[in-house]
Amino acid sequence: MFGHVLSGMEQNPALWIYRNLLLWLLFYTGGMLLTGRIAAQEIFQKKYYILIRYGNYEKWWQYLFIKIIREMFFYVLAVWIICNLGMLFIPEEFTLSNKIKILSFFLLVLSWTMLAVIQMVIMLWMENMKVPFVFMLLCTIAALWGSEQLDRLGKFIPFNWGMILRSNIYQEQGYSIVFVFFSEIVTLVFLYRYFIRFRQRLKGEQL
Repeated sequence: MFGHVLSGMEQNPALWIYRNLLLWLLFYTGGMLLTGRIAAQEIFQKKYYILIRYGNYEKWWQYLFIKIIREMFFYVLAVWIICNLGMLFIPEEFTLSNKIKILSFFLLVLSWTMLAVIQMVIMLWMENMKVPFVFMLLCTIAALWGSEQLDRLGKFIPFNWGMILRSNIYQEQGYSIVFVFFSEIVTLVFLYRYFIRFRQRLKGEQL
């Protein structure tokens, strides 16, 4: 169980075990629920109070963006610690190496944070608190299933990038860890710098 949370599932139809997928999705969904609830409170309940404090949308967006990243970081850290403590009670041959544990932590932080920010972007763009979470959850399940059924598709699906067993470290056709780190950081920086400006200009609201 703990290994599947940290390292995910190998992309191989012969090893497709729905129980393990549900375990991974359980922890992923927990992070999306946490950050989604925080974003919803900030956008639909506290937005104008915070706007008054910061004075404009850009500073408010920076505050919200950093808050979501911080919350997801601590969520992943808690999951990572729990999984590592759990591994103390299972046979040594089933545990992960320290290198894989550390790499898994950074992969989960980046991939889950990027998806949490995308969920928040959809929420802010659509001004709806339920649709983004349902959309992300359905896309996640569809992407995970689709990558098993359509050969070589999995490495292009961001929802699989938190699973180190689906990387090129383990599979020749897996996603490139270097590319994933780079693309996720670029995505986060781009959304941080430009999303709120683009949204406000399209809606005709002052920044």
